[in-house]
Amino acid sequence: MSRLILADDNTLWIGMTKCTNGERFAKGQDYGCLTMYDTAAGAVKLLEPFHGDATVILSVTGLHKIYTAEGGQVYIYSTKDGSAINNEFVTVTGTAYDVAYIDALTDADNTVY
Repeated sequence: MSRLILADDNTLWIGMTKCTNGERFAKGQDYGCLTMYDTAAGAVKLLEPFHGDATVILSVTGLHKIYTAEGGQVYIYSTKDGSAINNEFVTVTGTAYDVAYIDALTDADNTVY
């Protein structure tokens, strides 16, 4: 199963499941289930560390971030450079397979994470 989404900053995000079944894993090379492709620069960034299957990618347009569910947990990344954003205030009880974002009327109502 794969997921693709276009997000802010000319980025295309690709999420996969069963990444440990791939050729890169078999050869001991870097691997992961989430990849950021910068469409303007033509550059690929494999996001590490490997957290597990990427079952969803959600773009938060205008806030330059995406939310993902990887390995049953929620992670947040910046679309500017693919860096991880602190998710200490995101609490998941059980296993996360999907993510929903409910937008507020203004950015002032949005959380900082």
